[in-house]
Amino acid sequence: MSTDEDKILSQKEIDALLSILPEDGGALSSEGAVPSTSKVPANVKLYDFRSPNKFSKEQIRTLKMMHESFARRLTSGLSAYLRSAVQATFVYVEQGTYEQLTNHVPDPSIIYVVKMSPLPGRIFISVDASLASVFVDRLLGGSGRGVPETHTITDIEIGLVQNVAKRTLDALTDAWSNVVDLQPLVEESTQNVQFVQIALSSDAAVFIALEVRVQEAIGTMSLCIPFQVIKPIMFKLSPHAWVAGQEKSEPETDFQEIRQQVSYIPVNVVAQLGTVDLTVRELMSLRPGDVIPLNSHIDSELPLLTEGEKMGSCRPGTLGGQLAVVITDALTSSSSLATGTIDHAN
Repeated sequence: MSTDEDKILSQKEIDALLSILPEDGGALSSEGAVPSTSKVPANVKLYDFRSPNKFSKEQIRTLKMMHESFARRLTSGLSAYLRSAVQATFVYVEQGTYEQLTNHVPDPSIIYVVKMSPLPGRIFISVDASLASVFVDRLLGGSGRGVPETHTITDIEIGLVQNVAKRTLDALTDAWSNVVDLQPLVEESTQNVQFVQIALSSDAAVFIALEVRVQEAIGTMSLCIPFQVIKPIMFKLSPHAWVAGQEKSEPETDFQEIRQQVSYIPVNVVAQLGTVDLTVRELMSLRPGDVIPLNSHIDSELPLLTEGEKMGSCRPGTLGGQLAVVITDALTSSSSLATGTIDHAN
């Protein structure tokens, strides 16, 4: 028969029980003891299988450098296309699961799904609604103020912004040229990122965010690239290899890019038929049918002006029933200027 004294623990037994309690006060394991983290080997690293890291720090650094270059090329490309001051700035690159990264896309946004030939799979480019409205306003001749946030994006506006997305892909192709020769193609568009199925929710992906400023308006543009798209070129994502390729090709690439962008900029070309000095009284007294004699002869060559600067000489005439001029002399050796389209003549 047991007594009360038999139920009393000795000090040695109490110390033994206290020694197996976890330091953070948690519950005991089913075996009655908690394993100590200090016994984990030093070469073992914690890994979260819910957020797989497929890209090394070196590869993430290379992606950062590539898309900083992409932002610079996008700045020059969109500035020429929108005929407005555009500044694209790289913000960050992040890796995680596809489901986690799609939560970074602002709502509402326009999302374009892009096939990345010759790479497998697809990516998406998102443009937030406020920035998209600024693009549309500029493309339709506005000042770029955008529209209120309550505005519903229409199919016509999605089509217009798709032209901006295509210019974005041109910049992306140039930025990736040292790694792979891309031939990207926009396949579809949507306004709900949940409808975009380019990867499984648990698949690894990388997310690149840019800030785009158009005059005073600011918005975000982002790219989501599944791991399966980049997997074939992972071995090329080395900062040393990419920088070496940039140093070799970038000067020529920059020159060709600037030349291409400048060639699409419209300029006013004026054929000056002649001049005459009039007093204010004579100018105010002019009536329909009055004739003003100019200081030039019908057979004399006329100055040809570009944005107010003389670029050469020409002779007046007609072409297909319309007024035209024939360029007789150009002050530049560039044949592109000498064969430019004449908007109007004075």
